[in-house]
Amino acid sequence: MNPRDSKKLSTVILIFILSFMLLINSCFSVSVIASTGELFSRDNMIKLAKGIAVLYLLNRANQLIENQSDRTGEIREEERLIDYQDLSTEALDGRVIVIDPGHGGSDPGAVGPGGLLEKEVNLNIARNLYNLLKENTAAEVYLTRADDRYLPLGQRSSIACEKRADIFISIHLNGDVKRTENGIETYAHYGGSRETWALAWYIQESLVKELGLSDRGLKADNFQVLRETRNSMKSLLLEIGFITNPAEETFLKKKDIQQRAAEAIYRGILNYYAAST
Repeated sequence: MNPRDSKKLSTVILIFILSFMLLINSCFSVSVIASTGELFSRDNMIKLAKGIAVLYLLNRANQLIENQSDRTGEIREEERLIDYQDLSTEALDGRVIVIDPGHGGSDPGAVGPGGLLEKEVNLNIARNLYNLLKENTAAEVYLTRADDRYLPLGQRSSIACEKRADIFISIHLNGDVKRTENGIETYAHYGGSRETWALAWYIQESLVKELGLSDRGLKADNFQVLRETRNSMKSLLLEIGFITNPAEETFLKKKDIQQRAAEAIYRGILNYYAAST
């Protein structure tokens, strides 16, 4: 039984119970002992009818609210698609973007309590982002790995440097032994340029807005892939939620969420260039 049908059944049961309680209350409000004639007296039946009418109206109001909520969700989905599709892509013409799906092959990355592997989600989000950029812009786009294989960190940064990338984005999911940490954070190198931190801000904002996860902000670190690329390009490492958090693992496992994460990164890149021109 799906959640909507379950909710409807619960509503029917609630109406039945409340109706029965109204009947009993109306019958025994004056005396605990009531005759059959009193049970079905005109006053009691009127009270019962009024109670059922109120419950019916409440149920109808609840249905209208649910329908409006569903419609609102559909409108927001349409607005989300229009939002990123209508952004100008001219600023990306000729730009070189290297997308790095973290981990892979013998290195699974973090593993969720339900068995979800970070390397798989990283690759799916990266592929989605790659497709968005290839299909909608005139940028040169590359993946450091397009399948499930191990790739040393030095090789990842070497690919970005060899391609003379303008942007390098390494995609990851976070992990925590306590399994309680949650949210999104974006890393740049300590010595990253002002433009790098600006891009980080736009992508972080876009991911938080799109996915609705908590905002852990921008962070600085000395990750090898950032250290070896920071001087020649805008290089970032994204931690898109905690796979070790059961709720976020379930959330991030969904294909539509992985697509929305890619769209958010794409939108963040475009917003950065729109603000920079």
